[in-house]
Amino acid sequence: MTDPQEKLQELIAGLLDIPPAQVTADLSLDVPKFRGSVGTAILSGAIVARLGRRINTRGMKTYGELLAAVTGRPAAGAPPAAAEIRRVPLPAAGGPVPAAAARLGTTAPAGWNWELISCGTDIEEISIFPETNDYWNHDFYKEHFTPQEIAYCVSQAAPREHFAARWCAKEALKKTSGQLVNLPFSQIQVGKRPDGSVALQVRRNDAWVDAACRASLSHTPRLAIAMVIAFDAAAHAGEKGKQVPASVGNGQAPLNSGEGKLSAVSKIGDKKRTSLLKRFFG
Repeated sequence: MTDPQEKLQELIAGLLDIPPAQVTADLSLDVPKFRGSVGTAILSGAIVARLGRRINTRGMKTYGELLAAVTGRPAAGAPPAAAEIRRVPLPAAGGPVPAAAARLGTTAPAGWNWELISCGTDIEEISIFPETNDYWNHDFYKEHFTPQEIAYCVSQAAPREHFAARWCAKEALKKTSGQLVNLPFSQIQVGKRPDGSVALQVRRNDAWVDAACRASLSHTPRLAIAMVIAFDAAAHAGEKGKQVPASVGNGQAPLNSGEGKLSAVSKIGDKKRTSLLKRFFG
């Protein structure tokens, strides 16, 4: 057995608290500890720490698949590639909404652009977040949360609940656009506006830039959840690919609106955006 294989086997055995001999090719990785975005991050982080390799473990169901990714050889009996998902065209502006919504007697507002908004949501179990006496120096929290976020969470009575809620908000934002899927969690920051509402920011050119979105977070001792509605200011302005103003701290700085939902609120303003969302959601 090569050294990387032996280290990987010992790693998985330690994480699952089982003897190394039980870590075989058909061992299921579809267990609560490795599920979802948090489980994927925990497993990937452990592999980096132990083997020095960054492997995308998302969607891996067995140890054999993981071993194949580490060694670069296909796993025996690996399933065929997933079929391409067919995209359903969006309805034209001013036209009827899809059949399910049409049954509610709803039609799209005249001039409505369905590409203006997108929605992302995420829910996680609190128990999957690592327990520690030092969140500041724990690899998982250092890698996925900013110092400001850690400072806030550790000041709360139940830090893991607040870390989980912020993780959900980041994951929900990533789900609003395919262009954000690979954005590191450390490049997204969850904070609050002066009015107390949740604010999401992304790291752009060494500065934190407000994302054009609204977010809602909630958590219990068992679960955390977040929903994000992102607004594409550039699509509304009809200027995709051009520079639009984006708030950065207390000043203004250009942000490439061609990068989809990362675009910050620009010419439309908060009142116009709120009006558009109310027209659609009622």
